[in-house]
Amino acid sequence: RADYFASLFTHPMKNIDVGTQAQYCEFHTCLPGDILVKVDRMSMANSLEVRSPLLDYRIAEFAFRLPKNLKFPNLSMDGSRNKHILRKLATRGYLEHDYVYRPKEGFGIPIQKWLREKRAIEYLNSTVLSHRSPLYDLIDKEASMQVVSNHLRGKENNGYKIWNLLMLDAWMRTRKLTV
Repeated sequence: RADYFASLFTHPMKNIDVGTQAQYCEFHTCLPGDILVKVDRMSMANSLEVRSPLLDYRIAEFAFRLPKNLKFPNLSMDGSRNKHILRKLATRGYLEHDYVYRPKEGFGIPIQKWLREKRAIEYLNSTVLSHRSPLYDLIDKEASMQVVSNHLRGKENNGYKIWNLLMLDAWMRTRKLTV
């Protein structure tokens, strides 16, 4: 495996700038062996057909031929120089400037909803809220029960607090830690 990665940085590319070498390496390793695999699995699991138009060979060849200063412009602190060419093209009659240059947003997961389901409540009771939990002597049980109760009744949104307790409990269990 190490030889394979080393070969990506040698053969015909040895006289090419390190940014383009990294781009080439990612194109031949991370994309097909990781990112595209995950996109394919998630789309199939949801009966969707996903296309990757920016991976068209003509666009990829164009991207590899771009001069370094256009591929990797100096980034501003807010990341607005990322995808510089795509953003510039998008604002030419296609999308509003504010939309194109808005801050990046992640994909949230519905922790609050999950932790109101019956299975989650049963799991909470058998782990974090159980006397067998490695957290048993660490946490205030009454306060923890109140946090869970308020969350379940929709009185408060304590999903992330409960999630953190679950993760700490799981982490301590896997490492066989006790207090």
